[in-house]
Amino acid sequence: MKDLTIKASSIIRELLIFAGMLVAAFLTNVYAIWVHDGQWSELISQLHIVLLLSVVYYVLLVVIRLIIRGIMLLVKRFVNPDMQNKREATE
Repeated sequence: MKDLTIKASSIIRELLIFAGMLVAAFLTNVYAIWVHDGQWSELISQLHIVLLLSVVYYVLLVVIRLIIRGIMLLVKRFVNPDMQNKREATE
């Protein structure tokens, strides 16, 4: 069985994306506190909810990225089927 290697650049990119989702969840919390005239101490007391919300945001982004990648592969396959046939002939 082959070993799976993940490039450092891919790991860093995904960590940066997750950090962006964490910032988005934190800003969502700030907005909710501001709109609903909540106590600003909730920024600290609701960190577990912010972390959970950032995971939800990240999972939604992964689903959207997978859908876009699937559409791109379908478009590539159906728009240029000659390239697929040439690739199969050379293998």
